[in-house]
Amino acid sequence: EQYAIYGVTRLQLAKPLKLITGARMSWWRRDQEAARYTPVPFTLREDGIFTPYAGLILDVTGNLSAYVSYSRIFNPQNSQDRNGDYLPPVQGANYEAGLKGEWMNGRLRASAALFRIEQDNFAVADGSNPDTGRPFFRPARGTVSKGYEGEIAGKILPGWDLSLGWSAFTAKDVDGLPVQPAHPGRVLRMSTRYDFGGALDGFSFGGSLRWESRPPMSAVNAGTELN
Repeated sequence: EQYAIYGVTRLQLAKPLKLITGARMSWWRRDQEAARYTPVPFTLREDGIFTPYAGLILDVTGNLSAYVSYSRIFNPQNSQDRNGDYLPPVQGANYEAGLKGEWMNGRLRASAALFRIEQDNFAVADGSNPDTGRPFFRPARGTVSKGYEGEIAGKILPGWDLSLGWSAFTAKDVDGLPVQPAHPGRVLRMSTRYDFGGALDGFSFGGSLRWESRPPMSAVNAGTELN
């Protein structure tokens, strides 16, 4: 069960500068009944968790805006450890800064951003039950994810849309070890669509491409990992 109250305020600090700020107060409770992996019932709860957020938006030109934002994180999770106990909620902070632009009456859009996410209790794989294959997790402290991303999209010709995006990130714990070794650190995305007109009005043709870098660690068979 989760309950919350929240509020938000938008202020025009100056003609080109806006402030958006708000906060959420959360109450969360999990009543776990006895089950196969949890023979003893238990209750987890978090009361009055305060998660504020704030963002500044600066209109650099009529087509381009810059922004910075900050927010606290509170996220209950369903991962369990080797004893069948649920991990505590993820808590931390998220920082982001970027640019967003729109040109040609909205036919061309572009964005770029830098981000940093600091988290405690992030669920990290901790082996699995050899009989059932059920995965185990442990809560990692001091996890830091950071990276950047960019995207450009628009209508390059009448009826023809094209988008291209790129993102890169790393996620490590307090000891500098990767906490998402099965996830690629770099991803390239491209998609296109063409809407026919005339006698073929209503028909379209499109496609997409996704490239991923090799994850930091790739499983090749049970019990063996390749760096």
